[in-house]
Amino acid sequence: MNSERYLATGDCWSVTAPGDFSQFLVSVVRLLPSGSVLCIEACNSPRPLLDFLNARKVEATIKLPRGTLLPRSEMFHLPVTDENLRQLEGVIASSDAGAIPSHVQAYNGETILLQWFDASARDPIFVSRKIPESVLREFCERIGGELSSGVPRRRESGIQRA
Repeated sequence: MNSERYLATGDCWSVTAPGDFSQFLVSVVRLLPSGSVLCIEACNSPRPLLDFLNARKVEATIKLPRGTLLPRSEMFHLPVTDENLRQLEGVIASSDAGAIPSHVQAYNGETILLQWFDASARDPIFVSRKIPESVLREFCERIGGELSSGVPRRRESGIQRA
């Protein structure tokens, strides 16, 4: 397995977070190539979500960075299929707001394709440049997100920082 990597430290796309996590789940299957895996880092998640993820997880084939160091959370690797993501959306929708995963990443083989840390806080989604821009723009339309190149700048006290 390769060492941990962050898309935000290199050349990547940035997408504003969707207003609805469910829309992300039903749309991401069209963004990612066949054979991709979604890694869900579940911090203090409700039992129905953990049961679902445990029943469908596969072995990790890549080492991904953790979004939460302490307390150590479990990372579940879920094959990206229409059925898996529809069922996952159903489990989350039937649970409370705490069911939204803290961190979501996706990969295909050894290539990290998507990283969304602090998904429940609506932080930006980082997407690899290996995803065609036209496919990513369609994804943005479906989730209501805005696409930009690279890591967005944060405004603090009127000063922009990279």
